[in-house]
Amino acid sequence: MGYYRRSSALLATANWADPATDDAKESVRAVRPPALECSQFKRRAPRLAGDRNGTMMCSTGRLSRACPGRSIRILLGSLCGALSMLLVGCRGLPDHRAPVLDHTLAMSVGGQLLDNYRTGVRFASGSGSIGTDIDAEDDLGFDSSSEVLRLDIDWRIANRHGLSLSYFDVSRRTSRQIDTEIRFGDVVFPINTEVSARFAFSVIKLAYRYLLVARERWDLGLSLGIHALDLSFGLEATGIGQADEANALAPFPVLGLYGAYALNDKTRLALVGEVFAIEVDDSSGRLLDARLNLDYDVGDHWGVGIGYNAFDLDVDLEESGFAGSLGWRYDGVLIYVRGLF
Repeated sequence: MGYYRRSSALLATANWADPATDDAKESVRAVRPPALECSQFKRRAPRLAGDRNGTMMCSTGRLSRACPGRSIRILLGSLCGALSMLLVGCRGLPDHRAPVLDHTLAMSVGGQLLDNYRTGVRFASGSGSIGTDIDAEDDLGFDSSSEVLRLDIDWRIANRHGLSLSYFDVSRRTSRQIDTEIRFGDVVFPINTEVSARFAFSVIKLAYRYLLVARERWDLGLSLGIHALDLSFGLEATGIGQADEANALAPFPVLGLYGAYALNDKTRLALVGEVFAIEVDDSSGRLLDARLNLDYDVGDHWGVGIGYNAFDLDVDLEESGFAGSLGWRYDGVLIYVRGLF
């Protein structure tokens, strides 16, 4: 408003009869800034005196004072944009990386030898009886090794972000005359009873990975995922018709570390380790899963690999269909074929 008062005073003191004054008057009109219409505030602005449409007429100075939230919104928008850039993986990868580290999708199918089994189970009865601690290999005669088919998928969804999925299942059976009494669930199996036993175990692992460090020949990252274990353990006394079965589906959250190193453009060494050691609902215990792989890219879209996997589980479960404890440990070699995209 000070600008308009000064302009009015200049016009009032001028000699209007003088032609030169007319030129000054026109120059003042020419430099007067036009009114700025804040069209974006038409709906929000209050109706001002002398303003029939409720439209704010303001100079640049009035606009900044009348819109104090604009700067805050711009600042918040910038912060959210920066966070979104980080979350979607805008931190790029190095321009020159070993091709063996740079696959978008890798699918591995192969066989795994699960060796050095140690399986322990205890199944409480519905009345609260604790049950017998069973060593599946020593007490029931389960084999200490088996072979399984395994599927692994690694998908890089953005520069530094990826998902991994693994699946395999184990099914073991045995029959033996037991030399000790076994309390399993609501059934007591006497000494010298011929017992058939079955142990089935499915593992589904899903994890999200983020690369903290990505270099030309090596990667290092963290993972967060879930190990879902679907298990079934059953005993049946041959000839006397007594049987019981324990079933449980237990998901365990795991935190992991991932690393890979390219020995050359076609060969890489990869290490994945995942652990669980917290309490979830009525389930508690620990889980360790570690895998070391050596991969070789034979061609642009396929490769082969060999690896070593160690697994150790010790949990107390209170699930529908299972109340007791489970311990399961194995290690073994993997051999597989990879599809690369």
